[in-house]
Amino acid sequence: MSCIKTALPEWIEECVKTGTIREGSAQVYRSGTRTWTLPAIGRLRVNQVTREQVGAIILEIKKAKRSKSIMLHMLNPLRTMFEHLVETKKIPASPCDNLRYFTKGFGKRKEIEIFTREEIARIKAAAEATRPRYVAFIQFALGTGCRWGECAAVTWDDIDFQHKKISITKSWSRNAHKLEQTKTSERRTIPLTSALAKVLRKWETVRKAEGLGDLRLVFPGTDNRHEVSWGTLWRDLLVTAKVKHRGFKTFRNCFASYNLQARVRPELVQRWLGHATLSMTIDIYGQFIPDADGDARDAEKLGALVDC
Repeated sequence: MSCIKTALPEWIEECVKTGTIREGSAQVYRSGTRTWTLPAIGRLRVNQVTREQVGAIILEIKKAKRSKSIMLHMLNPLRTMFEHLVETKKIPASPCDNLRYFTKGFGKRKEIEIFTREEIARIKAAAEATRPRYVAFIQFALGTGCRWGECAAVTWDDIDFQHKKISITKSWSRNAHKLEQTKTSERRTIPLTSALAKVLRKWETVRKAEGLGDLRLVFPGTDNRHEVSWGTLWRDLLVTAKVKHRGFKTFRNCFASYNLQARVRPELVQRWLGHATLSMTIDIYGQFIPDADGDARDAEKLGALVDC
């Protein structure tokens, strides 16, 4: 059997070719593999790796005080490769099974951060004053909950003004410099509110005057191509707005949390966010679901039903 140094990089490339993972994900997996996996077990053959050796890598990452995501960048490709080897009868069991003892301590989820309504207003005002071309981009992110790459990939053909809906089908990867499927690899539809439609109609007039280009991107970078630089612009915008720095994903958190606080059904929020399951949405954003006013009354009714 081949050694990990050969087998694991080949497995990652195979996953990219078959569409199992996106190129952007593959890049961070390659980095995790080079940094943590190969120095530790690269010389071993795939049938020689033990659970304890994989666990030792996890403990090393923890000792270095790196994040859970760094640990997963190392572990995910290793785990899927061994699962494949088990399924194809190449090895009897995976050394990546039952790692809870080693991974405990990584599981605590960071508190979800959102912008207050006042902060959102300041960000919009800062954009209008210093980055007017990004005002519609910011409004789109707030009004749809789309990830940065999805916003950068959306085209005018994805926006249906007549039926008031937006289709999200692709994501632009700054790492891979290409279009990729969304995280769930499925098309999703998000309602187009009247307020957002008004913003986009105004922006469409500007874009038509400039020329939409062959890609027909709603929010292009230079030369009507996909945006390639964002981090510095985003940091400068928050500094101008005098808002504490938080990632662009905070807009997605705002979309989810404010909808849930307004008592929009969680299953709708799940669908609009593109989460694979409702439990995932509730696990992440459940803190923003308000207690129903009728909870106590409903509990009394339940008690009557069971005669207690």
